[in-house]
Amino acid sequence: MGYPLGSLNTVVAFTVYKVTPHHSRCRPPQALQSAPISSNLDEPFNPQKTYPVLTLPPEIVAEIFAHWLPNYPECPPPRGILSPLLLCQICRQWRMIALSTPILWRAISVELRRGDSEKRLAAELELLKTWLKRSGDCPLSISLAHSRNITHRLVPQFLRAIVAHRQRWEHVDLLMPFEYMHLIHGNMPLLRNLTFGPSNYPHGRARFPDLFHDAPHLRRVILTRNFFKSFMALPWAQLTHVEADCLYEHECIDILREAPLLVACTFRVCSGASVPQSDVLTHTCLRDLILDKVDESSTPPRLWMVLDCLMLPALRSLQIDAPFVTLEAISMFIARSHCFLEDLRIIGTSLSRNPHTERRCPHFLHSHLKNE
Repeated sequence: MGYPLGSLNTVVAFTVYKVTPHHSRCRPPQALQSAPISSNLDEPFNPQKTYPVLTLPPEIVAEIFAHWLPNYPECPPPRGILSPLLLCQICRQWRMIALSTPILWRAISVELRRGDSEKRLAAELELLKTWLKRSGDCPLSISLAHSRNITHRLVPQFLRAIVAHRQRWEHVDLLMPFEYMHLIHGNMPLLRNLTFGPSNYPHGRARFPDLFHDAPHLRRVILTRNFFKSFMALPWAQLTHVEADCLYEHECIDILREAPLLVACTFRVCSGASVPQSDVLTHTCLRDLILDKVDESSTPPRLWMVLDCLMLPALRSLQIDAPFVTLEAISMFIARSHCFLEDLRIIGTSLSRNPHTERRCPHFLHSHLKNE
C-alpha cells in the first residue's frame, strides 16, 4: 500500500480514515502524511491495556459470571445469550475462568423432542455429560424433559447419565417415558424439590413402589398430568407441599391420608370411577388448599365429595372451583373443621353476596367471590 504499516492496529486505523467521508472530523490527508508514525503502533498488542476488565482477579470475574446467569435453581438455556457456553467463546482468559468455576454448570436443562435426529441426540447427550463433569461436586438443578412417543435408543442414556450423579440432585424436574422409570434408583441425600411424572400414560403391569424413598430431605413435589398414584408411590409421609396437575377425587383423599405433614397442596381434579371413602379424614397440618378442575375434563369433578371426606382444623386458605360445589357444602365443611379461614376464594361462581347467604354461611363474611 506504500505506507510503513507496523501492526494490524495501524492497518485498521488507516483503513477507517480512508473510508470515512467526513474528513472535517479528522486531520487533513497532508497532515497525516507529514506526521511521524507513533512508535507505540509497533508495540505488541496488550489485551490488558485495551480491555481493563481482563485485569480483574479471576475470583471477581467468576462471581460476575455467576450473577449474570439465571438465579439458581433456574436452569439457563443450553445455548444462547444466557448460556455459560457463551462465556467460553469470548476470549481465552474468560474460557479458563468459566471452565474452572463449577457453579456456572450446576443447573442443567435438556429437552428431547419428537423427530430429533440421532446426530442431534448424540450431541445433546455429549453436552449433558460435559456439563455434569464441569459442575464438579456442586449440588445440581436438573431438568430433563421427553416429548411423548420418543422411542430412540439413545433416550434412556440421558436418564442414566443424570442418575449417575443422583447424590448431588437438589432440584429435579423429570418428565420421561413410563417404561424408563425403573432407571431411577439409589440414594439422593440432597434432593429437596421434585417435579415428576411420565410423559405417556402408564401401561402394563409395572409398578414402582419405592420411587425417591432414599431422599430424606425431599419436601416439595409437583406431579405432572400422567401421574397415577396406583402405579407410583412417593415418600408421602415426609412431604410438606404437593401440587398435582390431574388427580381423581379418591387420589386426593389418599394423598392427604398418607401425607400427614402437608401444609399446602393444590389438586387439579378430574372425575374418576371410584368414589372417595365416606369416612372423614382429619388432617391437622394443612393450612392452604386449592381444589380446581382439569381444564380438558369432559366430566365435571365431584369436588363436594372431596370436601365431605375432610376435616381440616388448621386450614387458613381455601380456593375452590364453585360450579361443582355448593355454598352449603362449603359451609358444612368449615363448620365441621372448626377452622378459622383468613382467605376463601370461590372461582367461577355466578352467586352474589346477599344477606340470606351470609346468614346461612357466616364463614363467608371475609371471603372473595370471583366471577372468572
